[in-house]
Amino acid sequence: MRVAVYCPSLDDMSGVREVVRQSSAEMVARGNPVAVIARTRHDAVEVDGASGVTILRVRLDRAPHPGMGPCAYRRFVHRFPTAAGDVVRAVRGWRPDVVATHCSKFHAPYVFAMRARVRAPIVVHLHNAAVTADGPESPRLLARHPRGGAARTASPPSRRKSATSRTSSRGSVPARKTSSAGF
Repeated sequence: MRVAVYCPSLDDMSGVREVVRQSSAEMVARGNPVAVIARTRHDAVEVDGASGVTILRVRLDRAPHPGMGPCAYRRFVHRFPTAAGDVVRAVRGWRPDVVATHCSKFHAPYVFAMRARVRAPIVVHLHNAAVTADGPESPRLLARHPRGGAARTASPPSRRKSATSRTSSRGSVPARKTSSAGF
């Protein structure tokens, strides 16, 4: 199975980077070709020698939060169409069977662009809580979040019984499916 992993924060020192690095290396070890789409200032393709993971680098900006002011919004609106096109071309060029996204809410517009233009199923892993170091909660972005999709929880067998509900801003919502997928 060909897997594309969208992780704009691959080069940041974070737990997200470790999750993506370890899960991608494990998928490659199991015989699945993996490409990680990461942010950079210049387009490039490289292969991690240790794990065999292909890294596709594209230029993109994160969506601004209200505290950044109107100039940040104008800059993002100006740059987003080109950057979203670059992300979609990188993902479509890999021809994945599934796309896994590991991002914060400020990169969610790129996930929406992939959802509209990529035919592969997309698994969204939103990292970070509502109020984090990367900025305050975005009411506009939360309003656009697709709520109609099935909630899926991946957990080890030992925690599967406790993974029967998820919490949203509207309270506790029962999960529709629990899976022990390795991803």
